[in-house]
Amino acid sequence: MARRTRESLLHDVIESPDDDAPRLAYADFLKRNGEKERAEFIRVQCTLAEIKPDDARRSELESREKELLDEFGWDWAEEFGLKIYEWVFRRGFIERIETWLERPADRIRMLLAKAPIRHIRDTTQFCDLSGVVDALPHLKKLTGLEFWGMYDVKNSLVGKILTSPHLRNLRTLILHHDRNGNLVKDNVLIAGLNSPHRKRLEELAVNVDGCWSGPSNAVLKAIAESPHLRNLRKLNISCIGDRVGLDAKTIHSLARSPNLQKVEELDLRACRCDQEICDALLELAKLPRLQFLRMAGTTLRLKRVGKDIATLPKVRKAFEACGPRIDWDTRSVSPWDRNCWVGISWEARKLAALFAIQPFVRNGDFDGLLRHARQVCRRLDGSRVATTAAKLDFSGYAAAIDAGLKDVIPRLRRRGAKSLFLRIRDDIAWDSELHGQHSDPSTDQPYEEHSYPGPVVEVRVGEFPEPAALCKTIPRSTQPNGVHLYLIARTIATFAECLKRNPVPLPVYFGCMRTVFRMQ
Repeated sequence: MARRTRESLLHDVIESPDDDAPRLAYADFLKRNGEKERAEFIRVQCTLAEIKPDDARRSELESREKELLDEFGWDWAEEFGLKIYEWVFRRGFIERIETWLERPADRIRMLLAKAPIRHIRDTTQFCDLSGVVDALPHLKKLTGLEFWGMYDVKNSLVGKILTSPHLRNLRTLILHHDRNGNLVKDNVLIAGLNSPHRKRLEELAVNVDGCWSGPSNAVLKAIAESPHLRNLRKLNISCIGDRVGLDAKTIHSLARSPNLQKVEELDLRACRCDQEICDALLELAKLPRLQFLRMAGTTLRLKRVGKDIATLPKVRKAFEACGPRIDWDTRSVSPWDRNCWVGISWEARKLAALFAIQPFVRNGDFDGLLRHARQVCRRLDGSRVATTAAKLDFSGYAAAIDAGLKDVIPRLRRRGAKSLFLRIRDDIAWDSELHGQHSDPSTDQPYEEHSYPGPVVEVRVGEFPEPAALCKTIPRSTQPNGVHLYLIARTIATFAECLKRNPVPLPVYFGCMRTVFRMQ
């Protein structure tokens, strides 16, 4: 019998995604051809997917799974390039991805030919669904489809997706709208919810934009009455309220519907209700299998004023007595808040490269830091770029930081600051400011910073456009931008020299957009 090729073995995996036999055959091929770590990883994940939670082997297998992912998780995804942003391995292969779906059908098909992809999430501001509709015959293996930024879509195309027999295997369907976009027409959603091809749905969110509105009364009624939604486990009907004609009768019908009797997780964030609707929501909170309920920002109208239920002791206690665990605090659930599914990403690779320079900073070894960062720059971007970056004159920038420190230091104690940050916008001309903060992160470890409270003292250092301009000359890739890493290292070393000349009597940090390092 002729030996199988990698391509034919992968084709078998893609065509039979629920069967482990093709995956294990692929693992055997990899082992014979010198890719023993990838082969081992496939076998480890296939075993983990089969064994019981209390199996004695689980701890050791999970530890090995993590080791292999930490070392090779990015390398094994490089064939996708920047066509995917985030991904999850399951049973040895990438099965869940975040990508941009506003592209021609043939490009979607090419993406699906690289792995047994079962679940796709798109977080871009989405308008044109024609490529997805044309690609529907190639999406028959999908179990999850998520749109988180629908903006100006055609209802006719949404209807084709929601009623497509090619998506009969969907277990997750999420239609989130950009807050400034147009919601899908009710009749389109209702037709989709009543389609017999949606009978496998377990997770559902439709016409939710997370801010302004949720599904209408008519859509909620369709969720309750559809004969094809008996397998729902997670339901998001956040932001429902009087602006979409909600009535208590519909909520009661939802609570009593056979479609919600298996629901384990329910999202009722930011709902607006009167007392009658509040009583109906209490009935929803008593669903027989409900384990987790989100209620943050849900308000009860009292004397024409909306009061957050979390601040009303009697009402809050009534919901808590229903049984499920209640989240009163999480206002936003989204990929950007990292509280939906989280996988491996190219951004995480770049972040790891930044975090790797922290030991040099902690030890005050700034010469070592610059040597390390320049080596990375030379390896990734070439000697010419590394030499150009080394020749950039940082003296003017250092003088601006010195002046800023002389200005801010006397004001820190007077304003009750507990820490000082130099924060730069490395995407906008290296724009830099010194911020005295009212609190201290109190950590020696680098961390991600997506937002921060307003500073109690703020001194502008100014722009240094040359580093930002040089960074933009390097094409985007799956690797960290070497010149960016090197120029960040030079900025940190420059800041350290300024701190020697201008001692600060507080903990000091450096922040470059999402990444923060402790300086002293």
